Amino acid sequence: MFAVCVQMSIAYFFAAGSKLNEPFLSGAILADFLQDGFLYEKVPGFAWLSQMPQVMVLGVGSVLLEYFLMVGLWLKRLRTYAICLGLGFHGSIVLCLPWGALPGITAFSLMMAGIYLLYGSWEKKPGAGGAGYTRS
Repeated sequence: MFAVCVQMSIAYFFAAGSKLNEPFLSGAILADFLQDGFLYEKVPGFAWLSQMPQVMVLGVGSVLLEYFLMVGLWLKRLRTYAICLGLGFHGSIVLCLPWGALPGITAFSLMMAGIYLLYGSWEKKPGAGGAGYTRS
């Protein structure tokens, strides 16, 4: 369990790092994805989100969020916030990407959501007998 969580944090590190480039941070890549996404024509006002400077904020915000998730999921004090933000993040990706990407990204998002449940499962539980550690 611990190794899977380490691997997920490493994935967030590299995912955020791979987005540290001008096309992503400027919002150009996200604008293309959002304009091809299935919510673009179905939700009134959604087109507003795919324009500058909104996509720039989304680009920078997604990089910052991935770095936060990389660390926040490990800290008991921040874990609940990190899980909620992570679920929202992956859910919004599923809702905003083009139809062709949905099967793969949906499976990936569900897998990430499942891994969130592992974080902290090895921590000492109050009142536990024996060594005080639980195995999930």
